[in-house]
Amino acid sequence: MPLPAARLPSSIAVIDGDPVFLQGLTNHLQSQGASVVGFADADDFVTSLTPFEFGFYVVDLDCP
Repeated sequence: MPLPAARLPSSIAVIDGDPVFLQGLTNHLQSQGASVVGFADADDFVTSLTPFEFGFYVVDLDCP
């Protein structure tokens, strides 16, 4: 069951080097109605077109 939309950020960036975790978390958040973009590492994130316009960030602190 999705969470109420008012409880979700407008957009979420997920940055994680583990592709299985990244895909799983991205899929879960999307199933809850969130707009989510996943990034495999910090370089992918920083070089994206709009890296600092997300409403919330989930970052793997061990990510290269």
